[in-house]
Parts: sequence; C-alpha cells; structure tokens
Amino acid sequence: MTNNQISIPIQVAGWTINQQDLLKLPIHGQNGKIVPLSAVANISNSIVNLQTITRTNGKPSVLLDILKTPSSNITDVSERIKRKLKEIPAYKNKDVKVSILFDQGAQVNAALKDLIKEGLLGCLFSIICVFLFFRKVRSTLLIALSLPICLLAAAGLLKTMGISLNLLTVSGLIVSMGRVVDDSIVILDNMNRKVHEAKGVRSMDAIVKGVTEMIPAIVSSTATTVAVYVPIALVGGMISSAFSGFAWSVVIALIMSLFVSIFIVPAFYNLFWKGKPSAVEDDLEPLAYKIFAWVFARKGKTSAVTLALFLLTVISAAFLPVNFLPASTQTGQVGVQVEMPRNTALTEVNAEVQRLEGLFKANPKITSFSSGLGSSFTPQSDDVFDAGGGWLQQPNIANISITLKKGTDVNAFISELQKQLNGLSGKAVYTVSNASIAGDDTQLKINLMGADSQKLETLAQTVRNQLKLIPGLAVQGAADAEDQTAQYQLTLNRKAIEKNGIKLEDVLNRIQLYVAEGTKGSISINGNTFPVVIHTDVQNGATNDIFSIMGRETFLNKDGKKVPLTQLAILTSSGTPLIQEKDGQPFAVVTANITSNDIGKVTSEVKKALAQMPLPEGIKVSFAGAPQQVYEMMVEMGFALFISVFLVLFIISVVFRGWKAPLSVLLCIPLAFIGSVISMVIFKLEWNLAAFVGLLMLTGIVVTNGIVLVDKVERNIAAGMKLEEAILQGTLTRIRPILTTAFTTILTLIPLAFSSRTDTVISQTLGIVVIGGLVSSTFISLFMVPICYKWLHRSAPLANQVDIKEAALN
Repeated sequence: MTNNQISIPIQVAGWTINQQDLLKLPIHGQNGKIVPLSAVANISNSIVNLQTITRTNGKPSVLLDILKTPSSNITDVSERIKRKLKEIPAYKNKDVKVSILFDQGAQVNAALKDLIKEGLLGCLFSIICVFLFFRKVRSTLLIALSLPICLLAAAGLLKTMGISLNLLTVSGLIVSMGRVVDDSIVILDNMNRKVHEAKGVRSMDAIVKGVTEMIPAIVSSTATTVAVYVPIALVGGMISSAFSGFAWSVVIALIMSLFVSIFIVPAFYNLFWKGKPSAVEDDLEPLAYKIFAWVFARKGKTSAVTLALFLLTVISAAFLPVNFLPASTQTGQVGVQVEMPRNTALTEVNAEVQRLEGLFKANPKITSFSSGLGSSFTPQSDDVFDAGGGWLQQPNIANISITLKKGTDVNAFISELQKQLNGLSGKAVYTVSNASIAGDDTQLKINLMGADSQKLETLAQTVRNQLKLIPGLAVQGAADAEDQTAQYQLTLNRKAIEKNGIKLEDVLNRIQLYVAEGTKGSISINGNTFPVVIHTDVQNGATNDIFSIMGRETFLNKDGKKVPLTQLAILTSSGTPLIQEKDGQPFAVVTANITSNDIGKVTSEVKKALAQMPLPEGIKVSFAGAPQQVYEMMVEMGFALFISVFLVLFIISVVFRGWKAPLSVLLCIPLAFIGSVISMVIFKLEWNLAAFVGLLMLTGIVVTNGIVLVDKVERNIAAGMKLEEAILQGTLTRIRPILTTAFTTILTLIPLAFSSRTDTVISQTLGIVVIGGLVSSTFISLFMVPICYKWLHRSAPLANQVDIKEAALN
C-alpha cells in the first residue's frame, strides 16, 4: 500500500488453494454456461519439463556416476563412499534404497588379492623348477631369497615415484618375477662351475671369477630388457597411458635383480655354502651334446623347418582378429541401446524401454539393470584414455546397462539377447554390446565434410544403408531409415489474416497450444510455489489427427464470421533443418556400434564398401572411434618396437664390439613370434594392446638367452677354441641357466595366464603371449642361434673349424 509519503508492504493470508479448489474452478463456456474445471481438464502431479528418465530394476531412480581423481586410490575411495552412504539419514531409516550397480574398487581389491595369490603360486612353481635343475636345497633357497628382496625394493621405489600399486603395476611385478631370478641363476650356475673346476675348493678367487665373468652378460641382458620397457613408459599416447606403471614396475624390479645377483647372491654363497657344488650337469650335458651334434650336422634341414614355421606363423597372424583392448567374456556388463526414429516423443521411447525391462526381469541370467532415457554420456574425444566427457540430449535413444550373474558367458548372452530383441515388433532398433570396457572404443565413426549440407545428409544416409549390410555393425540412425519422422512447416498467409481483420497474436497463441510444450505459469499452495504447465490432450494423438484438429481451429473475423486455420495458413512437408559445422565447414557423422570382436576386419569391410561408392566432388571422408584407436595403437606400438630393437642392437653391439654376434642374438625375436602366434591361435586370442605389449616384453626377455649363449661362445673363441667346438661347448655350458631361467619365467606366469578371473584379462593375455613366445624361442634358439652364428662366421679359417659330424657319431 502506498500513500504520499511511504510504501507499506502488505501480505494477504488466510486463503490457501489446494488441488480440489482448482478442480472446482468455474469455467465460462461460449454458450454462457459455467462448468467446473474438472469437466474439461485433469490435474496431475508430475515432474515439469521432464527431459531425462532413469530407472533401476524397473523402478524410478537417480543414477550417480562417481569418478575418482587420477591420484586417488580406487579401493580407498570406494570404502569412503560406502561409509558416507551409511551416514545419510534417509539411508539409515530405509526411506531410500541405495543399490551399488558397479563398484570398481571392490573389483580391483579382489583382483589384486587374486593376483598376489597367483603370483605367490607362480613363485612356488619357479622355485620348484630351480630345485629340479640344481637339486640342492641351498641353491634353491639362495635363488628364492633374491625374490622378496627385489620385489620389496621395487615396491618401495614405486611408492617414492608416486606410482600406486594397482592391477597393472602388480601384474608387472608378477611378470618380472621369472626374469628377476634369471641373473641370480646365471651367477649361481657359473660360481658352481668355477668352484667345481677348482676341484670343489670353495675359494674366494673362484667365486669372484664366477661373478666377474658373467657381469658383462647379465648387465647387457638387463640393459636390453630395460631398453625394451622404457619406450613403453616414454613413447606417449595410449600405450604410456595404459602401461607406464606396468613398465616402470618391471624396469625397477630388473634393476634391483641385477644388484642382488652381483652383490647379495655371491655374499650369501660365500657365507652359507658348504660341501661340494652340484654336479648335475653331468646328467644333462651328455644327452644335450648328442642332440646338438645331431642337429648341427643337419643345419640346412633345421633352418628350412624353422623358416617354414615362421612363414606359417606370419600367415596365421594375419588372420587373427584385431581389437583395441581385450574384453571380458565370462562375467561383466552388457549394454543395450534402443534407438527410435528421430523426434520420437520421450513418452514413446519410455514405453518401449518399459517393454524391454519386463523381459529383463524375467531373465534368470540378469542380476540387475539400469535404464537411462533422454541423454547419454559420451567422451569428448575418441581416445578412451582422454579426460572429459559430456551428456548429450538424445530423446530418441535409450541406454540400458545390464549386470550379469557370475559364470554367465557374455558373448553367448549377447548373441541370445540380440536374437530375442530382433524378434520384437516395433519401430525401435536394438544394439547389444559388451560394456565391460568403458568409453567409445566399440564405436566406428565416419566423418563426412564438404560444402553442401544437403548433399552430405543424402550421402550419410546412403552410407548408413551400405553399412547395414556389413556383419558385425549396428548402425545408428537405422531407425530413421526404417521409419523416417517427417518434418513440417506451417506458413501463415499474411494477406488473408489482414483481410479478415484477425489479430496475428491470436493465431500464434492458438497454434502454440499444439506445437509448444504448453503454457507455463506458477501457483502458490500452502505457502509453496509450484510450476504449472497447461497443455492440450491432442498432443498425445497421431500426427495426422493433430494437424486435422489444428486445421479446424476457427477465428472470428471483423464481420463476426468463423474462419478456419486452413484458410489462413498452408502446411507443407520439409526436409530436416539440422545443419552441423566443424571448423566452419558443414559435416555429417555416421556412427555404428561394432558388435564383432574383430575391429580390423570390420574396418576393412567398411573401407571396401566406401571405396565402391561414388563420392561427390569435394567430399572428404575420415574415420574416428575404434578404427582410429586401433590405427594409433599400431603406430605407437610400431614406433616403440622400432626404438626397442634399435636400443637392443646398440647395446649388444657395444658389448660384443661387432655386428655378427648381435645379429645372431636378434634371431631370438622372430623365433619368439612363432610361439606367441601359435598360443594365440590355440586360445582364440586377438591382436590388441595387451598382446602387443606382450611381444615387446618378449623382445627383452628372449634376447637375454641369446646374449648369455653368444657371450660364452665368444669367450671360448677368445680362449683359443676352434669355431665349431666353441659353439658346441658354449651351447652345452649355457643350456642349464637358459632352460632354468626360461622354465622359471614360464612357471611363474602360468597361474596368471590361466586365472579364472576376468578382471585380470589384460594380464592373462600378456601371460599367454609371453609363455608361448618363451617356449618357442628357448628351444628353437638353442639350435638356430648357434647355426646362425656359424653361418655369419663361415669365412673363418678352416684351421679354426672342426668336423661336427664326427661329434655326432660319438
């Protein structure tokens, strides 16, 4: 209230409105009659402007996706979140039910425990292997002692570097266990040999000579192995993002093992050794002598068989599937995408999702499921390791995340569910995929850029039609092709409106009842203000019915006559008004979900299909998503492998001061490739990031055997032995440490490679690739490295050679 001097605020109270009062609100009709609001309208409580819907197990819910910071401990964050949830009053009083759909912290914690258990089991196997070769308890205990020293020191240094113990770092430590004892085995075997040559007298000179003689070999072998892992940590991109912690854990463990083998093992050997050293080599070397002599006498046939194996392996490798990361195939998450035609109302999409939820409730293999409509989370970049991401409004697309029961085969479930959904009637297109790996790494995206947006959209639809014919692809936008939602344009006739004397505002307000969300306002009830949206029921009808009713709307002209809307406006069908631009140029994107486990094959089929399509002039085509990730992985891995081989060649060239011996050592690498590919074929694995890292690991591991072998041959030649005698004796002398180190590494990895858990799928792939490569490289290189060394030194004087066939006859 305002007078001439001041304004006084006044609040009128005592009259509250409820829903019943609104229903009784009198409405005046055109015929003069008064009816209550309840006669012409319904009032219901609902969420205004509902744009997203989430449900868990078919019930309305709020879905929270909690992401930890990069430096945080996932298991610690998970436990703290659970404790905080219990402190919420509504949770305590059971007014709100909280369901944890996915807890990565619990999975990581369980996987870590299993990794440690499998690692300890692998250590036990490797120690048993050491005992079988040395047959001395003290030798076995001495080797076993080097393991905890190396691993504890490595864990301490990792913590100092700020690298946490996670699945990959622990896997790195376990994988390195077999290699950690290699240096100690070589040193111990050579000390035994020197003491034995000194007639069993445990003299300090013999021990020192046994150590110093092997220092160049073990230093160079450790340096070459480190040189292989360092590029993984420093090359950048996806490889470093995924495996840098793994690489650093292996590198540090290997460096620690070098120091332990040089300083700790000899000290304990001198302190605790009693009695004569083992002479078991007398049992192994005579048998090996006959085998090697027989093989060396047939160098041509042996080389031909090895070459044939290698060529067969290369051919087999070309037919293996190519993927980005290995996915779980036994337990995990399955994603279902429901795509309706563009511009489909959210209510219709919701009805379709509810139909699927009914099917999921009745499926005994499903533990829980969560549905999201109206928006979906998509990373900002095509690289799953990049940070960021955002929610995109997609009212015509719904995503359902399904958690399966333990023991359910994911691939089999996906196949069954896809067949079941394809049998449903309706407008929706369903895509079922393995959601065990987060990100868009299962999507294929084709970017089309040009100057004409209309041509781009036409070409994009043509590309979609072609991609639908390729097996292993589920094309997004297929629902639009099957049931295209029409676009309409209402053009007002200005002259007709002005001639009839009708206000333009009246026409627009009437049309707004049909095309807008509704008239918005607010009302105060019991002191609280609530938003109110008023809309007509015709909006829920069919498209033709809505336009028919709209056309019959009438307006009073200046003469008092009724004029229908059909005389004031023209309704026409139009194309899509959507225009996308990138860097100032129009572009269109064709997106498809890859349901096959062979990204490489699907990408090849897509490129072949595009090559057969006549593209308009000025249109540029580029790939993104999974194909781009695989391409980047190949480039980065190729670069890392090139750097690794270069560093290895440089190191062993410096050690051996020439090029012939290093070439003999490098022969171990393709020989390892034979076993790796065969093992991948047997266990139905695929080329992926983990498999390539496994090959990189092999590059360092198998070269060690070659260095130890060639180093002894070089020493024999320097001592005055003839060439072939030096090769044969060097091979026999090094057979024990080579076989022991190979078998200890293999036995260490066996529990990890054949673990029943799927959380350690990356470690499993690594283990199988490394085991297969070690088996082939160890046994074939024992024959082929000496043969290659002999061939490279074939120009040596005949006086330095001996007839190897005579040895074979003995």
